[in-house]
Amino acid sequence: MASNRRLRPTAVIPREVSQLAFNARVLQEARDETVPLVERLRFLGIFSSNQDEYYRVRVAALQRIQKISPNRRQFFDWDPSALLADIQRQILRDQSLFLRTYDGLLRELEQHGIRIITEADLSPEQGEYVQDYFVRKVRPHLTPIMLERSGQTLNLDEREIYLGVRVRRSSRRRPMYAIVDIPTRSAGRFVRLPSVPGRTDVILLEDVIRYRLPEIFSIFQVETAEGYVVKITRDSGLDLDGNPQDSYLRKVEKSVRRRLTASLVRFVFDQTMPADLLEALCRSLQIQDRSVLVPGGRHHNFKDFIHFPRLKSGLRYEPWPTLSLPAIDRERSVMRAMRRRDILIQTPYQRFSYLIDLLREAAIDPKVTRISVTMYRVATNSGVVNALINAARNGKKVSAVVELTARFDETTNIEFTDVLTREGVRVVFGPEDLKIHAKMGLIERRERGRRALYGFLGTGNLNEDTGSLYADHFLLTTHEGICRDMARLFRVIRRPYETRDMEHLVVSPWTLRSTVERLIHAEMARARRGEPASIEAKLNHLTQPDVVGLLEEAAEAGVRIRLIVRGTFSIPTESLPAEADFKAISILDRYLEHSRILVFGNGGDPLYYCTSADWMPRNFDRRIEVAFPVYDERIKDQLRRYLDLQWADNCKARNHDSAGRNERVPAGTPRQAAQESIYRWLAERAEAERAHLERIREARAPSGPPAEPGSAPESGPAQTELLLTSSAASSPPASSRA
Repeated sequence: MASNRRLRPTAVIPREVSQLAFNARVLQEARDETVPLVERLRFLGIFSSNQDEYYRVRVAALQRIQKISPNRRQFFDWDPSALLADIQRQILRDQSLFLRTYDGLLRELEQHGIRIITEADLSPEQGEYVQDYFVRKVRPHLTPIMLERSGQTLNLDEREIYLGVRVRRSSRRRPMYAIVDIPTRSAGRFVRLPSVPGRTDVILLEDVIRYRLPEIFSIFQVETAEGYVVKITRDSGLDLDGNPQDSYLRKVEKSVRRRLTASLVRFVFDQTMPADLLEALCRSLQIQDRSVLVPGGRHHNFKDFIHFPRLKSGLRYEPWPTLSLPAIDRERSVMRAMRRRDILIQTPYQRFSYLIDLLREAAIDPKVTRISVTMYRVATNSGVVNALINAARNGKKVSAVVELTARFDETTNIEFTDVLTREGVRVVFGPEDLKIHAKMGLIERRERGRRALYGFLGTGNLNEDTGSLYADHFLLTTHEGICRDMARLFRVIRRPYETRDMEHLVVSPWTLRSTVERLIHAEMARARRGEPASIEAKLNHLTQPDVVGLLEEAAEAGVRIRLIVRGTFSIPTESLPAEADFKAISILDRYLEHSRILVFGNGGDPLYYCTSADWMPRNFDRRIEVAFPVYDERIKDQLRRYLDLQWADNCKARNHDSAGRNERVPAGTPRQAAQESIYRWLAERAEAERAHLERIREARAPSGPPAEPGSAPESGPAQTELLLTSSAASSPPASSRA
């Protein structure tokens, strides 16, 4: 190892600043006229949702740091007060651009015959409809709170939006103040109205309530009633300290409940709100630090626009039918297909449901004895959970490693823990000081008197909801060495005192950092000897200071570096030498880029890994993550093609730079959008393989029933040809891949 190693870069871009640059890229998509109109509205919703989480996590953390003593603050890289001031300025600029974008989209919608109107725009017929809707659907759920009592404290739910109300009475000069919740979860956010032919009018729920606002306060002699939308954001940090006798589950439950009354980090209000109403709300919410006040527009909680209703065709992305894998479909058994060779599933282009099919198959297979799965975030109606319950009912030994502290999914995971436990599934939480972020599952089966292992590892969650939106990679394998390592890791999670030595898997917090650093150093050494050297990584986030410093050093040494980083990116690109062979981009399109792929040149014999881990401090040091090697040459070729198509993008790629300018990669001819190219490539590949398998089927003589998994495959030219041409990629027999 080089003695002059740069452990930390000279000027890392703060993660908080880089995260704002990512959200600015989301806002770019909302402003991109090549994106279908309603999809642009959805990007506004994603921007709003991201900003909510940013305040709940990043701003809240900086505010906590700001409150500690100056002597302890010196250990942080940035002054939290100065950083918060910079963040506030940037957010206000983004918010202004957001509102202008929204106004522009409203005008474009109107050109397509769709109007989002307010209560002031209602026709008499629409007014009658809104009155009826209000009485039937809305009023039963309203619970106004009067802000009259001194010392009164409001406890608002950050998931909801509210109307701050000022009521003027004919009998009194002094107005009354109230807060009214807007029940979007029970009454919906968007109300479609009766409209003239050729036009569709929509009104938001808060404007429905505004229309009938005096009616809510009818017991008073109401002269006028004005409503202004407000929204709060609270510190989302989990405090797991407490009674040492409490179980880990109990600690998480208590901490989640404490979030409901955590300190405010943001109070967004309609900037036209009267000053006296704003003061009354601040007093009731005990807001003393006015820096948390964020003036906004008439409507908030734009994240609901992610689910804007389908009102007219042609205003959304044309759907891409999910692709099948002929190598699996031909076998009618996922495990039988796995026994033939390793399989790579590339979601959401290809069917995520193959993973659920694998678990369902294992649940009813009489020869399967044990199933182990990690669960970080699962779908609301989870096929994974249902398959595990079914397996337990069928007498299998089932273990579910549930990560209780998956941010904002704690309550869901607690509920699934109760369900699984009641059904006889062994629920494991792992060490309290390590979040389990690895995505993997292992199936044990008795075949000819011996144990056979079937494993899957992924870059994304076992979640059908996100599986249709997140671009991820999952490896299905019977590689004996990899599967043995997976079994060992499941034992380590259950019993942390077990040996952690792995032969194939690279696992944080034990070996991931040292392995990444060793591989970067190896490429640097090659470059200094004048040999070809390269590092390529596709990640969601890259902020780990030591790794940032090593990549800078590698670029200076002449290593060819290619980085595709969707989100936060901390390398100060302006500090790199002009001659450095360095390129870093971010791609944002209809699917969320979520897969993590690493490629190290290795002297012309590239090393390929897929991983659950980004290159951030938490992934290296505070989580159990897995990077898994790809040995199959055909799967390596698939990953290589996937990355090449991403690098060819000249529509949705932006260059990373220190200033966060988000400049797009220069447009070229022909137009190439990576996700569209990947889908087209995989579709053509599946069709070609389907035709090839059909030719093989026609050429083969009639044979008996399909062989059982674990039995020897039939020999002959047709079988050999099939092994070499499957989309799943050929590989040596499992016994020779250990």
